[in-house]
Amino acid sequence: YWQWRWTPPCSGKELRGSCRTTDREEAERYVIRLQADWRQAELLGQVPAITIDELFAKLVTDHYAFKKSTKAPLSVLANIKQITDKKGLRYVHQIEKNNLNDIVLSFKHRALSQEIKPSTVNFYLRILRHAINYTNKLGFRTGAVTKDTWNDHMFPATPPRTKFYSAEQFAKLLNE
Repeated sequence: YWQWRWTPPCSGKELRGSCRTTDREEAERYVIRLQADWRQAELLGQVPAITIDELFAKLVTDHYAFKKSTKAPLSVLANIKQITDKKGLRYVHQIEKNNLNDIVLSFKHRALSQEIKPSTVNFYLRILRHAINYTNKLGFRTGAVTKDTWNDHMFPATPPRTKFYSAEQFAKLLNE
């Protein structure tokens, strides 16, 4: 895929990403459209908005495409997309602290109804946190949700399992 790199004048921070195409002309059109969005936003004094669909597509192509397995992130993003659609949220900047509570509670309820373990739900919530905070890295979101907010939504960590040894196993451990 063609990659783009650009420093918008309003932020001064270099942004990078994938054009999600192998065609050079299509990639150039994508970059021109992206720069036009930034310039228009700068004139209006706003940070450009990114839809939840665009964020998830960008996250999958830029980050999760290099992972061995993308099954878990894709299923999490699909579940979150269904929840945000039901709540009428189209843009990432619409996800604020009060909306996030509703989204996370709906997600946890859906996951527990599918009998997913709490530790796995915590892993999925970290993927969601990464997705929302990724917009800040891209320069699209002005205030990402803090880590403390996410910690409120996590299930308590499960204690490590207690292992019981037989007399022979215990003696073997002492001899090593």
